[in-house]
Amino acid sequence: MSALDDMALSDEALEAWMAARTNRPLVRTMSALDGFLTAAVTGPRFADPQDWMCPLMGLPRDVLAKGSAIDHTVFASVEPRFATKPSGGIEPRPWCQGFYAAMNLNIKSWKRLLDLNNPITACCCRS
Repeated sequence: MSALDDMALSDEALEAWMAARTNRPLVRTMSALDGFLTAAVTGPRFADPQDWMCPLMGLPRDVLAKGSAIDHTVFASVEPRFATKPSGGIEPRPWCQGFYAAMNLNIKSWKRLLDLNNPITACCCRS
């Protein structure tokens, strides 16, 4: 276990933190966060990770240099998460909304990768 693992917020605490933000983050659920992060790391490269990390969480651009301890714990660790339907099974829409939010930060670079026959991009583009 690393120091980052020791510092990480629980899923519930991170989701509560996102919901309480006054500077609106691009996502508010763990599933949407997972979709966003998947797009951020698999899509076209951002010049600086803060170009997507700060808008993602509704934080100012200099948060990594000047943020609070709780702001820093938000970035400590992330694992794949999917919402579930009340009846069971995976609910893909929040994940897709997060993925789409990341695409929109760099949509010009994403355009060449979009294929509506691909289930991931089709889901995200129709959200």
